[in-house]
Amino acid sequence: MALGDLLKMVNWTRNWFGFSCLFVLTLAVMLGLKLFLPSPVVAQSSSDFIQQGNQISIDGKSYPVAWGQWQEGGQTRTGLGDTGAMQFLGLDLLDNTSPNQQPVQWFSGDRQTLNARFVAPNRYLDVTSLLQGFGPLQAQGNTLVMPNTNAQILTVRDGRQSWGERVVLELSQPAFWQVSQAREEAVVTINASSTIGSQGNANAPGLQAIDQDDLGGKTSGGQQIRYRLERSGASSKVHFQLPVGYKLQVSTLTSPFRLVIDARADAPPVKTINWTEGITWQQRFVNISGGQFPVTTVTINPRSPGISLRPLMANPTMAQGTAPLVTIARDQRAAVAINAGFFNRNNQLPLGAVWSQQNWRSGPILNRGAIAWNDQGQTTFGRLSLSEIITTGSGQRLTANYLNSGYVQRGIARYTPAWGPSYIPLSDNEQVYVVQNSQVTAQYPLPKAGQQQMPIPSDGYLIIDRGNQIPAGVLAVGTTLNVNGRSTPEAFNAFPNGMGAGPLLIDQGRMVLNATGEGFSSAFQQQRASRSAIAVDRNGNIILVASHNRVGGAGASLGEFAQILQQLGAVNALNLDGGSSTSLALGGQLLDRSPVTAARVSNAIGVFVR
Repeated sequence: MALGDLLKMVNWTRNWFGFSCLFVLTLAVMLGLKLFLPSPVVAQSSSDFIQQGNQISIDGKSYPVAWGQWQEGGQTRTGLGDTGAMQFLGLDLLDNTSPNQQPVQWFSGDRQTLNARFVAPNRYLDVTSLLQGFGPLQAQGNTLVMPNTNAQILTVRDGRQSWGERVVLELSQPAFWQVSQAREEAVVTINASSTIGSQGNANAPGLQAIDQDDLGGKTSGGQQIRYRLERSGASSKVHFQLPVGYKLQVSTLTSPFRLVIDARADAPPVKTINWTEGITWQQRFVNISGGQFPVTTVTINPRSPGISLRPLMANPTMAQGTAPLVTIARDQRAAVAINAGFFNRNNQLPLGAVWSQQNWRSGPILNRGAIAWNDQGQTTFGRLSLSEIITTGSGQRLTANYLNSGYVQRGIARYTPAWGPSYIPLSDNEQVYVVQNSQVTAQYPLPKAGQQQMPIPSDGYLIIDRGNQIPAGVLAVGTTLNVNGRSTPEAFNAFPNGMGAGPLLIDQGRMVLNATGEGFSSAFQQQRASRSAIAVDRNGNIILVASHNRVGGAGASLGEFAQILQQLGAVNALNLDGGSSTSLALGGQLLDRSPVTAARVSNAIGVFVR
């Protein structure tokens, strides 16, 4: 046979083999065969679960963690909400490339990859294999009882490091652990008994739950880090006293099993988690001229199928009320949430614009910065104001500058059912006009603030006159009214949802910070504080941002925060309420701070995934 003929035969054989393989693979796909290819478990609805709930129990104590169980291959599999498993079991979530696969590290020499499934509003990690050596998990109604690890703490040792302090606990076997941290103290709770007496270098007090900003002046580099081991039955606690700005970073090792607790200023570790399609969570450090800042972000592609943003109120039925951000997110089933606008902590009323589906829950004030968006992923930023013209049947015109507002100023205000079922006077000597079906039906004096609750008619609204701005007889009973309101800038009128806060930081790539022009006090402008923001990058992605203490110092000023946002790629950015309100939640858990330091908030921006 000629060499050319032989080569032709070889090529024909190779092509036939490739075609045959392609044919077999295609046939296998058509017949639903797996052919040993990896197939991550992905669920689209909770109907796949045979049991589910929203709390787990460890050593008799309950924690808010979503869980679900399903059948697969004749076996019951258990999934835990990923951020809950991280915070209450101690799983270290590592960088991933696919939302359906999550590498973790937990008392193992090598990373382990767990299958993940997203069932709104949570992402569940299949922990069946990870926990199989500890005994069965028991579902008791809404609660999943975790097995007792029966671990023991064998030794404790510590050592001063250049970056802080390291405490190492040697364990008989893996154990669950949790961290709770306030400004200058922290507690690590380990689901392990201790075979040794109390040990440490301090008599640290127990951590008290109180909302506070985790700030302060520049940390004292020479301040000693103190700790104390406390035995508590089947669990143990390590109490820490820390310099301001220091945080605990906990990791695990194997051979032997160890819990490594590092107290350091440059925590938390850097990571990027592809959480679900269109949502990415990152922890990183951002360097600007003022220092190095730890920043937590959740980036959302608002054009991704099934993703939408909505303003959230602590009380969905009325403007008044506050609640922890994680409670608001869990109760209203938001996958992601960030604290948003300002509010009065005393009367728990919002101070700034909140509107949803064209419905004003709270009106804008002081021409402050705001963001608006629609369900197509478009946004607009600007300094927002709203004016309403009330026209009587005889053509007389009144200007109302406050709509559903907790900001009390001389002038005319209007309150609709979106404010709640009733209105309680916010200042002395107000005059109320009741309007039903576009007609004035009654008027009353309201002499004292905080008294004489007035129902808001479901088919109308209340007009409140502060400072005798309405001439006598203009709104007599029987007068017909028409209300026409417009927002400025005009672009805001085309968007159904929005949130006001301020100051506006970046507009079209330029820093436009003008806190004085937005009515913020000089004290507010001079603060170095924890900060939160909502921003948009050049690709139209929405970035939710939380930033706390710089490494070795206090939080960011407004100008420094604007620089941080520019480093993150923001072309438009709005500062949100900060300080102890700063909080960013994912999957029902706070990402950026311990819940004991987070203040209750009035409103938030929620991200929903269908």
